Amino acid sequence: MNVWSSGNDRIVYDDATNKYQFVIDGEVKMEITVDSNSGVIALRGHGTIQSNGDLRIHLDENQATAPTAAKLKVLSGANNEVFSVNEQGEVDIHQGAIETRIGTQDADTGYDDFLIVATGMNRRGRIEIRNQPESGVVGGEFYQPKKAGILVLYDEDGRENFLWVDSNGKLRISRSNPEANDLSGTIVGTQS
Repeated sequence: MNVWSSGNDRIVYDDATNKYQFVIDGEVKMEITVDSNSGVIALRGHGTIQSNGDLRIHLDENQATAPTAAKLKVLSGANNEVFSVNEQGEVDIHQGAIETRIGTQDADTGYDDFLIVATGMNRRGRIEIRNQPESGVVGGEFYQPKKAGILVLYDEDGRENFLWVDSNGKLRISRSNPEANDLSGTIVGTQS
């Protein structure tokens, strides 16, 4: 059924498939499907969704473009990209001079996932792994102990290795998650 129409432009909704189609000049430019079981919203096609303000979401499923070209962009202001996703699943997050890139790259040794924090000229990158602060009991119900931020590295056999800084400022390593015991594990440099 038509939700809205004007000349060759219309929005069509199909109740059986929970699908909205956006038709411009008689051609379907974008489809939005809502999965009633999972609540997932699927976007297909080519076009831009714009809020009342400056924020816009641009979707481009044009198969003629390179796989590395942005397929989904969120834009703000004149044409400032907030983030974009290409066909290979690489995500670029942009904010002024700061860019964070997450994805997969083809290296000489194979495919490597990567996270790059690149900043503008004369600025350094910074990655923070924050702690979990302590939370008290509210009405006798909830308590959350404080925990150090952890970095998990996998060895060649796929085993987890946890790294964290304890309350004395020492870097520690362990094969198990330290949880709330920041003095567990071994101080890096003293392990055998």
